[in-house]
Amino acid sequence: MNFVMNSLYYAFLYPVLGLMQSRSLSVDMQSTAISLFEREFIATGHIDRRFLDAIRRSFELRPACACEGKKTASPEDVEQLIPVAEEFLAAVKCIVT
Repeated sequence: MNFVMNSLYYAFLYPVLGLMQSRSLSVDMQSTAISLFEREFIATGHIDRRFLDAIRRSFELRPACACEGKKTASPEDVEQLIPVAEEFLAAVKCIVT
């Protein structure tokens, strides 16, 4: 389940990084990217806040490294985040096209 949650996290993060790139914003850390995403897209109303909540949730649940066993995402966590990730990708696509 941790592998799936890790993949879900990156399904959120890579579009966020793309959005930052589209605004010529440089990010050196994932936490910086999420903060800038909140400032540039959530606070301005371009993207719904529930996506930020999902990004933060997936960040909390993803394993920080392959050796870490403390964080374990449940099947319910994954089932809740998958449709939100799909909707997020669609929302980002609308912004960049």
